[in-house]
Amino acid sequence: MFGAVSFASDGHDFFISPARECFAHSKAAAQHILEAKLEREHPLFVPLVTAVYVLYARPFTRAEPIGKLGEEMIPEKHLDLHRLLLEHRHKVYAHKDAVGVPIADFGPANQVRASVRASRGRIHLQLFATDFHARFPTMPSNDM
Repeated sequence: MFGAVSFASDGHDFFISPARECFAHSKAAAQHILEAKLEREHPLFVPLVTAVYVLYARPFTRAEPIGKLGEEMIPEKHLDLHRLLLEHRHKVYAHKDAVGVPIADFGPANQVRASVRASRGRIHLQLFATDFHARFPTMPSNDM
């Protein structure tokens, strides 16, 4: 998806150049995650995954006074992935919506769970938020 992108030249280089820069930084963050085989426990994993989503989506979100890129520049075969990246950016990484992205066999990505255990006659309750990190559908697992 991060291959060569053809931008229509309408004299708005002040907008196209920052968009290319965002895509390049998003790609670099994703490549670093894969090449360094970072896992969730690594202190840079969450910031880099967040950067991938936020930087990729930046040109497609409102930016005054120059506007935003439209979906028409996305190749048809990548449109579903593009929309998924934007949805996760808006609902998981850049914002935490009250109603999270639904995950099959899991529930909303932003749900809060509780752990209850008994020990020495006492009940211990621990609340914690889920640590959801979407994986690109084409991104290989680092568990190999």
